[in-house]
Formats: sequence, structure tokens, C-alpha cells
Amino acid sequence: MSKAALVLEPPVMESLPDEVILRTSERGTFGRCPQRWEWSWRYGLKPIAPPSNPLWLGDLVHQALAAWYIPGFKRGPHPAETFEKLADGDVRRFRVDFPNSDYDEQKFVDGVELGVAMLNGYVEHWGTDDFWEIIMPEAPGQVRVRRNYVGGDATALYGMRLDAVYRDHSLNHAPFRILETKTAASISTNHLTLDSQAGGYWALGTTALRSAGLLGDKDIIESITYNFLRKALPDLRPINADGMRCNKPKKEDYAEALSRLLSVDAKKLTIPELETFARRNNVKVFGEPSLKQPAPWFVRHEELKTRGHLNSQISHIEDQLEVMDAMRVGDLPVYKVPVQMGPMACAGCPFFAMCQLHEAGGDWEEYRDLAFTVEDPYADHRNL
Repeated sequence: MSKAALVLEPPVMESLPDEVILRTSERGTFGRCPQRWEWSWRYGLKPIAPPSNPLWLGDLVHQALAAWYIPGFKRGPHPAETFEKLADGDVRRFRVDFPNSDYDEQKFVDGVELGVAMLNGYVEHWGTDDFWEIIMPEAPGQVRVRRNYVGGDATALYGMRLDAVYRDHSLNHAPFRILETKTAASISTNHLTLDSQAGGYWALGTTALRSAGLLGDKDIIESITYNFLRKALPDLRPINADGMRCNKPKKEDYAEALSRLLSVDAKKLTIPELETFARRNNVKVFGEPSLKQPAPWFVRHEELKTRGHLNSQISHIEDQLEVMDAMRVGDLPVYKVPVQMGPMACAGCPFFAMCQLHEAGGDWEEYRDLAFTVEDPYADHRNL
């Protein structure tokens, strides 16, 4: 679509296109705000400015793990090394929790330092996932779904690109699973039962992956593995036998731990002297457990679905398509969904400034033409 076509294209179509492609990420955008969906998916608007810090970090982490989880049981280059190469000196600043304290502190860190620390920690935590047989990273898939608004036998092409498809050979039946990696400032799993992404992948993934030749006729996707990486630096405080992060030990902690070895009163020695004595005698000394224990840095959550979930998700997809089609021809209005706080807040939307002009009746089209370019959001699914 050219820039001229963008400027002249009306917001309402005279008739619906014969071919419609629907993406999983598109469904997420539509659920957040139909106005954002229209600008980003119907018009293909993409900001000329570099991507936001969260998008930048998430994209590089995904690319680094795609290079790590190559097909088979072997692994590719270390994801931290890949991340650093992909970042190519890009300067980004992130405000993250500072975990080495009892208090709620934050600090600014370099984006490359943060990404490298996260991926070093990821491999240290999970190892090489020796039992995982990667079928394909960045696996594409397509399947036809009904378009109820059009009627007849009309369908839309539901396109998906999965972070990875794998088999877990640590389990007896070595199930096929979809790996879905997410980076987040905080990790929450309570909402995943209703998550449209997992639901859509699971409901349609088996059919799509069979069509792509990645699964056999009798193979099925058993579940989605949500693979969370929290955007944080490692907590360097020592861990005691109970798994608790501890503060720096005091003299009384050394006295208790070294009571059978010391020939003098611990009070007569300095902290550095006690540290040296403990190190020479291979004695680990811990302080009091910290009042503030860190949130998990990495979480894997298996989301299993029932036949009921499958039927519900297919209905949700068809319902969304029906509303989208009605908006395309003007039978339903495209509306905004203002959100003040949280990860879906308007302030984090790339269209926020333009949306404010649009709401006030200002010259939002001029801003659009200056701040955005046009790309086909469905390009990688048109010729699969």
C-alpha cells in the first residue's frame, strides 16, 4: 500500500474483501482497542520512530532464543551472545527493580546489560533443556475459519507464527507442545486460562501444523508452555538452606556459625577478619533472611485445554471476525477504549498522540503522514 493510497483510503469500505487474513496478535490489538486495530492492521501504520524499549527487548530476546532452540536436541549459540550481537551497540535505558535490598528500590540499567543478564540467567536456570526436541522454531501455520458476517462458505485465513514447536521426551508419551515466550516486568499466570493467544494457538494449532507438514495426521498439540522471563537483574544476595535470600551477616551470625572453630571471642575480631576465617574454613555464614524476597525470575506455566475450551475459542475467533467485518463496512462504529493505568495504558500506545488529535478534531491526518509509514502487516502470511 503506497503513502498516497493511505491518505485517500476511506475508513469505511464499500464492500468486504474476498480474502481476509487474521493474525493472533491482531486479535489482541482488537481486544484492547478497535481504533488501534484499524490504524495498525487495516491501514498498516507503523511508527517511523524506533520501537519502544519493551518491544525492542522482547523482540531481541525472541530472536536470541529462536537461534538457541534450533531443530533437534542440540542448541545453537548462547542466547546472551546472540542478544548482544543483535543489539549492535543500541543504547537503551531501562528502569528495573534493584533486588539486593530490603527496600523497594529501582535503578536505571543499560538495555544490553539487562538482556544479557536475563539470558545468562535463563540458561543457568533451565540449562539446555536436554529432553526437549525442537521440531521448529518460529513455526508458521495457517488454517481457514468461517466468516459469519459474509455468510455462505466465506472464510478467513487465520495466520500464526509460533515461537517454537517441541516434544518433551522427559514424559512417557513425549507430547507435542507450543513454546510461547514472554518478557514482562512482573509475571502473572492467573489470566492465561482466558488468554486468546493460547486459546487460538491450541484450538487451531494442530490443524495448522499438520497442514504445514510439522505434525503427522495423528499428532496433536497437548498444551502451551508459557515461558516467562522477568525484566530484572539477578539477585546477588546469598541463599540459605531454606532457599531464602539473606542480608549481610553480622558479628553474631559469624559467632553462631563459627562457635566450634573460633578460639577467641568473635566480638574481638572485625567483620573482615571473620569473613576471612570463615572462607579459609569453608564455612558459609548467612545473615537474617531478607524481609523482601525476590519474585521468580523465570517461570514456565503449562496451559492445558479441554474440548470446551477449543469450542469456545473457535466461537470467539468467529465472533471477532464478524465484528471486524461489520466495522469494515460501517455497520458498526470503530471506537476507542481509553485505559489510564497498567500495561495496556494509552500512554504506551504508538498512536497516543495521534489519537488525542483525532479525539479533539485536530489535523490528525497530517500527523499520521509525518509520524508513520505503511507496511503490510500480513506480508509473511500471503505466500506461505
